[in-house]
Amino acid sequence: MEAQLAKDVRPFNFMTPMRMIRDAILGLGSPASILVSEGANTINVGRAVLIQTKPRSRLDAGTWGTMGMVWDIALLRQWIHLVGLWFLLKGSLDLGFVPWKLRFVPLPNIIVHLVLIDNPTLVDFALSVQL
Repeated sequence: MEAQLAKDVRPFNFMTPMRMIRDAILGLGSPASILVSEGANTINVGRAVLIQTKPRSRLDAGTWGTMGMVWDIALLRQWIHLVGLWFLLKGSLDLGFVPWKLRFVPLPNIIVHLVLIDNPTLVDFALSVQL
């Protein structure tokens, strides 16, 4: 997997944005970022590549059995604790549920990095919003 992560592929493959997100998280150090994943490949690859060392900083449907609710749980955790950055990794099939949830984001001092990963072609866009 490290060989695939080391390649700088353009247009992106699935591993290139995972490496970029991993490097961004590792560069932040402490406090830990909140990492939210929804979608089978995003969760599975994310667990292997995006290492989270702090407890309760990885929120995905596989961990908590909450497909579709992970966004809300992460938002509440970030709002209560205000720690680090918040990375939300979404597969393209889950994209339809994102717009109505964005209305809950305008809370003070919350930074959200929303990364949409479209299998197999890849990242459509990365959006960083500070509200």
